[in-house]
Amino acid sequence: MRNYIKDSGNIADKLIMNKTHNLDVMQEYPWCGKFRTKTEIDDYLAGNKVQCLICGKLFKALPQHLERTHDITADDYREQYGLPWRRGLCGVETSKKLSKNMLERQKNGFRPPIETAWQKSVGATRRQDQPFFVKVKADNMKIGSEKIKKYTEQDYKNVLTKMLREKKGLNEACKDTGMPDIRIVWKYVKKNADFRKELDRTYEQLPYSVQAGAGRLPEKKFREDLLSLKRSGITVADISRLLGVSRSLINNRLKDVQSV
Repeated sequence: MRNYIKDSGNIADKLIMNKTHNLDVMQEYPWCGKFRTKTEIDDYLAGNKVQCLICGKLFKALPQHLERTHDITADDYREQYGLPWRRGLCGVETSKKLSKNMLERQKNGFRPPIETAWQKSVGATRRQDQPFFVKVKADNMKIGSEKIKKYTEQDYKNVLTKMLREKKGLNEACKDTGMPDIRIVWKYVKKNADFRKELDRTYEQLPYSVQAGAGRLPEKKFREDLLSLKRSGITVADISRLLGVSRSLINNRLKDVQSV
């Protein structure tokens, strides 16, 4: 494979957006760096044309251009720039067209040569992970280690404190950094009756908007408050803004009360 690398650089510093054609256009080429994040890769392949990072020209698909002009394969190009091994080097429209054609061929009886591909893979040297994937694996390992962390009773109480302080439901509170995973909390709720009661009391102190989102509206009290507000002359629209719940929910509960 030819070596086109001249210097180092960050892809984010060299890419500019051509909003008219939705293309990422290099200011300088050949580019010397490697993609470091999935976001950078997604941005690079987001348009209907892909820019060759060696010569700067734009193509609907790169493989033929790479072999004919630069004498390298698509995999050589992927290795040089840190692109995913299994992602096509083509624009969005071309990718959709190729996928549609393959589906049509399969409907007509075509079957990919899986056996040939398997035999080719036997004994092949394992490809080195690209920089972006190294980070993905590291992040996944970090998430995994956080999920198996042993939480204390105080950790679970901290979740309730966060719910009250930030006016959040349980699911939203658990999404924040440092909080136990929601599945772990629900397991704790099922095993601990006292904590389950604390969770119920926490929801009782939260606004109706949060309670409604969690499916925990205190129906009797909610209906009583709706009737009180309605009798005071407040419109349904104003009640909706005041309580942070939808008009349809208010109208449904008012109908239920009036029908009794």
